[in-house]
Amino acid sequence: MQEQSFEIEDITIEEYFNLENTDDYDIFLEAIKANNSFAGHTFDVNSITYNQMEVLKNTFKNPDMSNIFYIFVLLFKIQGNFKQNKEEIFYNQSIFDLFRAKRFLQEFLISKIETENKMLQGVPDDKMMMINGYERLAPVSFLLSKIRLAEQFNTTPDVVGGWKYNTVFSYLIANKINSDIQTEYQKLK
Repeated sequence: MQEQSFEIEDITIEEYFNLENTDDYDIFLEAIKANNSFAGHTFDVNSITYNQMEVLKNTFKNPDMSNIFYIFVLLFKIQGNFKQNKEEIFYNQSIFDLFRAKRFLQEFLISKIETENKMLQGVPDDKMMMINGYERLAPVSFLLSKIRLAEQFNTTPDVVGGWKYNTVFSYLIANKINSDIQTEYQKLK
């Protein structure tokens, strides 16, 4: 019995978006191995700011080519040169390199969201649940966190947004632990 092999041509991102049917390539999206490399650059996971993390979250909530392009330029620091502008550099990369790097960003984001949920979630408050408070606050939680930290550090929310994500996350955890202890202490009085 002869073994069948399946070969697919490695094409550029531009060629991929010019295809009438991308199904032969799309099957690789979920199976491809993640790689933190794109256009000769790596994403420095420790340098991402709080604002950039929110942009990354929003990009993967509603992905389209313009916001994927934007996030790749931002995080992989793609810049034009005397031969090509950043759009040409991006669109001339292999579609498989895009898939690998996109997979890396997705896995990075999932890991961060899981950690946030584990570390920052508290015990649900019955009164907040009655008024649907958690759901109503969810769309502005990012901004509210920036406002609280800005007040705490006597600065502006815009400045807080430019801080490293890991720094902001550490402050949020410290504030949550402090709040939890204060709540428990008040119950003992």
